[in-house]
Parts: sequence; C-alpha cells; structure tokens
Amino acid sequence: MKYTVSNILDEIDDGGAEQLQADLSTFSSPQNAEIEDFIRNKAIGFATGKLSITYLVNNSETGDIVGFFTLTHKSIVVNASNISNNSMIVSPQRITKSTYSL
Repeated sequence: MKYTVSNILDEIDDGGAEQLQADLSTFSSPQNAEIEDFIRNKAIGFATGKLSITYLVNNSETGDIVGFFTLTHKSIVVNASNISNNSMIVSPQRITKSTYSL
C-alpha cells in the first residue's frame, strides 16, 4: 500500500481552506476524541497562525486520510555559556509531498 504525506499549508494552496476543512472533517478517531477535535477544528488555525504544522498521511489509491502528525515549536532560552564554539547550525527544511510504500 502506498501513502502520500503532505503539508496542510500546501493543501490549502492547492485546493483552498474550505476543501481542506471538508477533507479533515472525515477523519475519525473513536478512541481519542481529543485527536479528532484537533484535526477537525484546530489544525488549520494552528498552521496558519504558525503555532504548528500538520502533515496528512493519505492512502495514495483512495485519497483517504489514514493518519497525521503535527510538529510544533516552542521557543527556548539558551545561555551563551552553554554554547560551544564548535556548535553547528542546521537550517530547518520544509517537508514536501512524498509517496511511501509499506
């Protein structure tokens, strides 16, 4: 089975927020109402507000949302005394739409 992973901001760009909201409303998590509430009611607002980003995992054959994961960030304070002179800075990269086979 093949899966596609896509960023919900890209989905908004491709089909609009209304279409994405309709798609997200089909996701069901009977064992965890909090998860269902997040994806249906908060994920888009959190992404557009830059609080987090959600990636949808879709069945490539049917297009059904089979899962999702959300990455969030929180600012932290790092004192200069805790930074090594040998520290390496890594730039974040945006995950683009990808297809995976299991």
